[in-house]
Amino acid sequence: MTDDEATDAPETAEQGDGQAHGSDTAGNGTADSPADSDAFYDALEALGRPVVTATHYAQERECSQAEAAETLDDLAAEGTVERQDVSDDPVVWYPSDWARMTDRERVVLFPERREIVVDQPTQFTRAQLSQFAHLVDTTGTGAYMYEIRQEDIWQAPYESLDGLLETVRSVLPERDPGLEDWIEAQYTRARRFTLRTHEDSYTVLEAESADLMGNVARQKLTDDELRAPISDTESWVAEERVAE
Repeated sequence: MTDDEATDAPETAEQGDGQAHGSDTAGNGTADSPADSDAFYDALEALGRPVVTATHYAQERECSQAEAAETLDDLAAEGTVERQDVSDDPVVWYPSDWARMTDRERVVLFPERREIVVDQPTQFTRAQLSQFAHLVDTTGTGAYMYEIRQEDIWQAPYESLDGLLETVRSVLPERDPGLEDWIEAQYTRARRFTLRTHEDSYTVLEAESADLMGNVARQKLTDDELRAPISDTESWVAEERVAE
């Protein structure tokens, strides 16, 4: 069946096809909402071509051909895409704004190295990345490389792990369980000890438990660093060593 035939098919046939795929697309979240321009550009990138037919679009978006044709028609109606009848071949759709193909933000994660490469990042994306990653390098063509280090997670300005992970997920194209486990471990580790100022103006190191204070902090830190114990979980820190 050609794309023209799909769009001209009787309404009852379209409804039947949509119902058959409805539960799958709803469950997988792959069906496009009306005028989903981002999904259109994603499909072009995935297919590696500047034009697309309804058949190929449906295959890429994992929806029915009727749903794909309807979405493409919606995009054409709002001016995001253009359609062209190509002789006896199926109708093809292409972007109205070709520049957007080169200016779109792209995010690639290298989980084993905990590196993120972002091409043409928005100001929002760069601000989000600065909360949990370190900018390593940038190019004059709009590419940025970030690295997620231990100290980046230790210093992340979040009161909860969920808040931190929400920011990470807002940037990355998809969740990476291994990376999230590592972030959780670093976040938890950083909060096992805290420094605070006592009401008498000296600095106190507080451990999550007496075991951590006795078997970790007091074993690894010298008398020049810890002046004296205050309680089972607290020690007086030498002020001149705090910055170190």
